[in-house]
Amino acid sequence: PLTEKKRLDLRKVETLNRSDGSPYVNLAADGVTESLAEAGITRILISITTEGDYATAFVVAADD
Repeated sequence: PLTEKKRLDLRKVETLNRSDGSPYVNLAADGVTESLAEAGITRILISITTEGDYATAFVVAADD
């Protein structure tokens, strides 16, 4: 079970786009680095796709 220490505050996570349009998490955003370290997260992978009026995002936070 997750303890209070292992929870990531999603309100601090900011997703931006690189010049090629690919998404990434802004680790320089206020408190994100600390929250990730407390949660034991070492990597964040993001995939976003759109089709017509619909968009889907998939995020994996890994502790490898």
